Amino acid sequence: MNPDSSVAKLAGFRDYFSRHPSFRHREGLFHQSGIAYEAFEREYTALRTSEGRLLPDAIVKDLPHVPRQHPLRKEWLVRKRSAEALARYMKKTSPARVLEIGCGNGWLINFLAGQVEADYCGVDVNEIELKQAVRLFSTQDRITFVYGDITSSAFDECKTDVIVCASVIQYFPDLPSLLDRLKGMLCANGEIHIIDSPLYREGDAAAAKARSVDHFWKTGQPDMASYYHHHTWKSLKNDHYDVLHHPNSLSGRIKKWLGYSPFPWVVVRLEE
Repeated sequence: MNPDSSVAKLAGFRDYFSRHPSFRHREGLFHQSGIAYEAFEREYTALRTSEGRLLPDAIVKDLPHVPRQHPLRKEWLVRKRSAEALARYMKKTSPARVLEIGCGNGWLINFLAGQVEADYCGVDVNEIELKQAVRLFSTQDRITFVYGDITSSAFDECKTDVIVCASVIQYFPDLPSLLDRLKGMLCANGEIHIIDSPLYREGDAAAAKARSVDHFWKTGQPDMASYYHHHTWKSLKNDHYDVLHHPNSLSGRIKKWLGYSPFPWVVVRLEE
């Protein structure tokens, strides 16, 4: 069902989902009806648990800062630098609306909301961590969390200035189709930011897939291999984009040595 025309004219995310017939608001979270991701949620949650990435509230509320002794501290130092770089960029561009795909426990949206004044929305199909996001961060009026399928028609009229894809594109099987869908949600001069996700050279993707399959077997979640995808730079061939950080460039290698992300930062824009 398409939303009625009044939905598209509303400025805020919360208004959009409040008035859209496909969403119901329960306990601080907007739930989209008619979607089923139980199998993925089950496998993904089990993997996150085995990897030690399902974090307690006391840690999540302070992310990207973690205690010095935390086993994932080095990883979070990298994520912190990526988040800070994105916030600096957004301070210059001043977007009115920012939507994150695969927001998880909401830490990045919360961090950005503390740095840049905007209307924020986080979308995911991971209900466990979304409920944590609501519990910790939805007290801010400018943050809305949604359990929903971003590829569905329910998001057709949801418009935004910035879409953030942080460590998430690997969970979508077809990157060009995803980007086409997201570009349709952008306002004029809007941007899609891909950060903290790998993009492989054509000759490297097969070996990376083999490593992932091995990792999933070792963690006891072999079925996750069917949900984890290895996209290449070729996937962007039809897009207008800039690379703000390339880990294989000279400056990127220096930044990696200094503790910056081993993954690229790509900004996809509408065709000029």
